Amino acid sequence: MVPGSIAQWFNVFSRTPQLSGGSYSTTLNWTQQDAMMNILAGTGANEAAVSVLWLKAFGIQAVTVTGPKSAEFWKPYADPKKFEGLLPVLWREDDVTIYQVPQRSSSLAHVIEAGGAARERSIPELERYVAALEDASTPLADMRWDGFRRALIRAELRRGQIVSAQVNYTRGWHAHANGRPAGVHKDGLGFLLIQPECEGSCEIELTYDGGWEYILCRIVSALTIVCALAYAALRPRSSSKKANCI
Repeated sequence: MVPGSIAQWFNVFSRTPQLSGGSYSTTLNWTQQDAMMNILAGTGANEAAVSVLWLKAFGIQAVTVTGPKSAEFWKPYADPKKFEGLLPVLWREDDVTIYQVPQRSSSLAHVIEAGGAARERSIPELERYVAALEDASTPLADMRWDGFRRALIRAELRRGQIVSAQVNYTRGWHAHANGRPAGVHKDGLGFLLIQPECEGSCEIELTYDGGWEYILCRIVSALTIVCALAYAALRPRSSSKKANCI
C-alpha cells in the first residue's frame, strides 16, 4: 500500500500490485475506499489497530507512510506515526517509512471454514474474516496469476471448506474446480468467495470474461467504429469547382 503521488508513479515504474494507484471514484469495490480512508485518516492506537485489520484483509504485505518532510506531494496521512511500535520497519529514509504487515501467507487465496467469510462491511466482520485468514488449522492455498484474466489456485481442502480470494468481485469471474464448474459469489467485503465442492487436492481455475458489461461495451465500440467509417464514406462533399467560386 503506497499513498499519494507515490501511488501514481508506482504504476509507472513497478508491476507490483497495490491497494490504490488511481482515482478513488473509479474503485470497483467501495470497501476498498473504506480501507484507504481509514488507513490514511485514522489517528490513535485504536484506529491504527483497525488499519492493520484492513491491511491484512486486503492481503497487503507492506505499507508505506509519508511524513510532513517527505518529498511525496499530497502527504495524506493524518497521523504519520500511527504504525510506530505496531508494525516492524522494513525501510526508512527522507521521512518515508515502509512497514511490514505480518501475514500467515503471502497468497491472495485462502482456505477458510464456511462460516469464516465476511457477511457485511463492518469492523466485527472484518475482525472475524482476518481471524479466519490467520487460523493455523486451515491449509494454505497457493495462487498464481497467468496474465490479467486467469489465475490458478491449488490447495488441500476438507469437506465444508471454501476459498476466499482477495480479488474484487464482478460477475465476469468464473471458476472450475478439478475441471468442474464451481460457484463464485461476493462476500461482505466485496471479495471473491469460491465454493469448489471438492475434497483433498483441489485445483481451481479462475477466469474473467468481463460479463455482460464487457460484451456490451465491445458491441458499442464496434458499432461506433462502423458508423464513423460509414459517415466518412457517405457524407456529401462539396465540389472543387464550387469551392473555387466561393
